[in-house]
Amino acid sequence: MKKIIMIICLGLGGILNAQTGGTVMGKLYNSDSTDVVPFSIVRLETAGETVSTITDINGKYKFSAVKPGVCNLRAETASYGIREVKGISVTSEGISKVNMFLTNILGEIEVVWTPPRLDIDNTIKIGPQDLIHNINIQSPLDMLATSSSEITKTENNQLIIRGSRAGDVIYYVDGVKMNTMQGLPGAAIGGVTVFTGGVPAKYGDTTGGVVVLETKSYFDLYYAWKAK
Repeated sequence: MKKIIMIICLGLGGILNAQTGGTVMGKLYNSDSTDVVPFSIVRLETAGETVSTITDINGKYKFSAVKPGVCNLRAETASYGIREVKGISVTSEGISKVNMFLTNILGEIEVVWTPPRLDIDNTIKIGPQDLIHNINIQSPLDMLATSSSEITKTENNQLIIRGSRAGDVIYYVDGVKMNTMQGLPGAAIGGVTVFTGGVPAKYGDTTGGVVVLETKSYFDLYYAWKAK
């Protein structure tokens, strides 16, 4: 009986992790004519794993429930060259939009992705590359307060988003609702998404914004150690 219960729990854990993953989406274009490129293979590489999809008739592709961290994209077609985009930051609940432009020159072209810091949906994203070079990494609250003019920190170590009252901000760490981020080591943070407006309904009703934080997994720590 105990074994059955463990299996069910593990299954639920996998579902929860899938729900808190990010999204990578975009379109494939012919760079010479700006026409879309349908029915082409797009591969996403992250944490040592590769998943594939095919663009639809409008050249669109989408990967859902992507593990927070850094991933690479690779578009492959028979008629156009190969385009690879590296260093794409993925945050929990965030959407990373990557449009890829293919050429008629056979071969492989590699580019590095430059993420926008503020999206039109009032979402602030702090990805792995931003965390590496952040001078406030050891103080997550200070890091968030300096990431945008919409966020300030009080003397009592509480965040205020867009002039809301202190204490109105909701925090989610790996999908678990918390009242604060204090005590969380900066080295354990894998990515942060801050909803300053237009908060998704699943986070509840709040006027103070939502901070969604994902910690690093064993594989993140392993690859970081291996890179050094």
